[in-house]
Amino acid sequence: MSDTADNKIVELNSKFVEMFNNGSDVQLRELICETLKLDRENPITLTNYGAFLCNYGNYTQALIFLRQAELIAGYQDYNLFFNIGVTLVNISGEARPFAQIYFDKANGLNKSPYTVEAYIDFTEY
Repeated sequence: MSDTADNKIVELNSKFVEMFNNGSDVQLRELICETLKLDRENPITLTNYGAFLCNYGNYTQALIFLRQAELIAGYQDYNLFFNIGVTLVNISGEARPFAQIYFDKANGLNKSPYTVEAYIDFTEY
């Protein structure tokens, strides 16, 4: 991947984080799809898309993208592991025990400024 493409991916993910955090979800899917076209194996993009899907209740699909990011060697981001935990909490009762493993993995890791955290209301669980 060229430096220009890498810079474009960072730029698009930064824009995604800003829009996500400001509640502007109208163009989020289009933006993340544009980023995926540049690199379908970028762990930052996969983490963001997984969080987006999780927030919209598409837990099975979210888990696919998040696990794909997890499999990329050396990628360690709090939001990735936290988002997998959130997805597992929501996907089914049988998956919930595994969620704590991912919440534990997230602890102690830094949050990437280019990724987002999926929403969860722990008072419901």
